[in-house]
Amino acid sequence: TSSVIALPNTVVNAENPPSLLQLIETVASQRELIPLLQESDNAVIAMFKCIEGTTRSKVIGCIMRAIDGLLTDGGSFVDGDSVTVKAHSLGQKLILKHIHLLISQFTKRLTSDSKA
Repeated sequence: TSSVIALPNTVVNAENPPSLLQLIETVASQRELIPLLQESDNAVIAMFKCIEGTTRSKVIGCIMRAIDGLLTDGGSFVDGDSVTVKAHSLGQKLILKHIHLLISQFTKRLTSDSKA
């Protein structure tokens, strides 16, 4: 748990995503594993907190793929180029539960980019 909580500190100016963030991405991309992220909100919260003005593009890419996995239920909603809309999946509920944090972090990121 302490490693998950410390995750945002490990991505500061990191060129590549840390292993723990890659693990979260993998879990989020597998429909059968997404329930593991529900057991503790810490992983999703820590992942969102990794989005900062100093976060490098490879790390942001990893986070975006994890968010995509949660939104598409590990890719199971995707059919070719279209996305099938279903009632909120578990991954979508995890995103919605912390949507204010996600928006806040992206706002920081975008505000930081515009100042640079």
